Amino acid sequence: MASAKCRIGIVGYGSLGVHLAQFVLSEQGVALGLELAFVWNRTADVVTKDPSVANVALTDLADAPKRGATLVVEVCHPAVVMAQLASWLSHADVMVGSPTAFADDATLATMRRVTASEGRRCFIPSGAFWGSSDILKMSQLGSLTRLRVTMKKHPSALQKLQAPLKDRLTTALEEEVTAPFTVFEGSVRELAPLAPYNVNTMACAALAAYETLGFDKTEAVLVSDPSLNVHVVEIYAEGRGGFNVHTVRTNPAAPGAVTGNATYLSFSSSLKVAAAGLGLSAGLHFC
Repeated sequence: MASAKCRIGIVGYGSLGVHLAQFVLSEQGVALGLELAFVWNRTADVVTKDPSVANVALTDLADAPKRGATLVVEVCHPAVVMAQLASWLSHADVMVGSPTAFADDATLATMRRVTASEGRRCFIPSGAFWGSSDILKMSQLGSLTRLRVTMKKHPSALQKLQAPLKDRLTTALEEEVTAPFTVFEGSVRELAPLAPYNVNTMACAALAAYETLGFDKTEAVLVSDPSLNVHVVEIYAEGRGGFNVHTVRTNPAAPGAVTGNATYLSFSSSLKVAAAGLGLSAGLHFC
């Protein structure tokens, strides 16, 4: 529970940003000491035309420090994280909802440098990544030897893929492929910039496994499956001495949605943890 007022700045006002803003404004959010400092979206009128948040609309991200946010919550796009993270961390803690940004080494280095120099915290919501704390512990102990994350979604949820993955998916749809189709298999490093809206779970995994495997050695498999009305995340981990664990998570999702239904509640929970995290040490934290 937040011990004092925590002023939240929300960057991105799609379905997840709307959900988080309404959570902050709810009775539960108020009871937790949360209040909105600003809401920004690349299409500004999405915010200015919403009466529930119009009074805190921010039209220029450069003005964010003037709003006195103590926690900036990004649910927008990794490119925005890459451009703005250092600025946000100079005046607030940050919760990054697009951790694929950290597949860029310069952005990861900036996060580590600025959190240390400014005494800030960077929170990564676990979202659909089940077992993040366990993977983190194994990696820190040096016992994690393999990590493979497979994500399966209906093709309508993969429409924002970048080329060449977009081309592969389009070809499969034109050929009316009805069986599950592997769009990509390789490293999270390779996949992250090609599927920035779809594989944040994989980026969380790579960050948790950073001490041993990281983005280059964490394996990623992205599958298009026309039969699905859920998002499926399979995590397979191996450790020294023959240890292994395999989890399968299914998350109901509306047709075409890049975010599964359960993820909204997960992000609300993550926001509560981040807002209460002022006593934590500087640096990276999962929430």
